[in-house]
Amino acid sequence: MKKKLWEIVKTTSADVQNKGIRIIQRHVIKHLYNNKVKARVIASCLACRISTVRRWITRDELQDMPRTGRPVIYSQSIHLSLIGFYCQTRPFSECGRWTLRLAEKYLGKHAGIIGTPIPKSTIHRILQANNLKPHRSRYFLHISDPDFFPKMDHLINLYFNPPKNLYCFDECPGIQVLQRLSPDLQTERMKMRLEEFEYIRNGTIDVLAFYSVNTGKCMQSVVEIIRKKPWLRCLKVI
Repeated sequence: MKKKLWEIVKTTSADVQNKGIRIIQRHVIKHLYNNKVKARVIASCLACRISTVRRWITRDELQDMPRTGRPVIYSQSIHLSLIGFYCQTRPFSECGRWTLRLAEKYLGKHAGIIGTPIPKSTIHRILQANNLKPHRSRYFLHISDPDFFPKMDHLINLYFNPPKNLYCFDECPGIQVLQRLSPDLQTERMKMRLEEFEYIRNGTIDVLAFYSVNTGKCMQSVVEIIRKKPWLRCLKVI
């Protein structure tokens, strides 16, 4: 039975493949009913309500009736032009990304791009309706070293079989030491910490960190400037 239904659905869908999905569903309902398939079976196969099946069984015209309400302002071609503009162009020469406000202002000055000015709220709705998030991005690293994978295997093996004195090192240079002109305040109404805007610069410091792979112990040192002597002192401590 299921195989027969699937063959009927495939032949019907092929005949109306250029129409909307709802029109296709209605043609399928009509076609299945004409092939003596019960209404409950049709509703179960198409995952729709039986009332929907009965409605389109009795109707000769499968198109939607005219409805009241405001007519469509932005056509489908404008939607597609907006998506192409927002996702495939950049505001500056090969860099940057569009924001809703920036795109609204730009399209307002260059209305010929999509055919009409368009507000940022509508831009947001069109992108959201198509599940598009062009403002989001993630970094990736292009491998240009021909010896990358042999080196990777060597490091992995080193972590699995660490020697006695294997340490990982990292540094964070140029941390500003700032002193506020007045102490912080805590308000009951706002429930947040208030910081003084003005501050005094007390120079910069560098933080050195060493991690022992064998023991899991982390050691750190704070120095004013990374030079040879502070570096050697840190190594002696280790």
